[in-house]
Amino acid sequence: MQEIRRIATTVLAAALLAIGAGMATAPPAQAAIRSGWYTYKLYGRDDTVVLTYAAHVVGNKMYATADETWYDIHPTSRGGWILALDTTRRDFWRKGNGYEGIAYVVHIPRDPTVTSRITLTPR
Repeated sequence: MQEIRRIATTVLAAALLAIGAGMATAPPAQAAIRSGWYTYKLYGRDDTVVLTYAAHVVGNKMYATADETWYDIHPTSRGGWILALDTTRRDFWRKGNGYEGIAYVVHIPRDPTVTSRITLTPR
């Protein structure tokens, strides 16, 4: 009985180790924003363009020429998001050959008065 218990424990430990190793090496499913030059546009409530500027994505960083700042891109399964100026979250998801999304103030509930549509279109 002791021998069977020892074998079962060894087999279980080996199986758990194999599962853990597989999870550690498998990358998460991500659709990071592709590197390149983009045109960033922010739209008003009536869908008119309020702001437009060039943006450069390199790896998981985006350079916003209007802010003269590099922002960290946090990849998601559909695209990614950035936190701009520590107050505005900008969520992007894949749409056509570019990205679309929303920008909103972090500590205010998403309301049409503080949420804007945004796009990143390849140049």
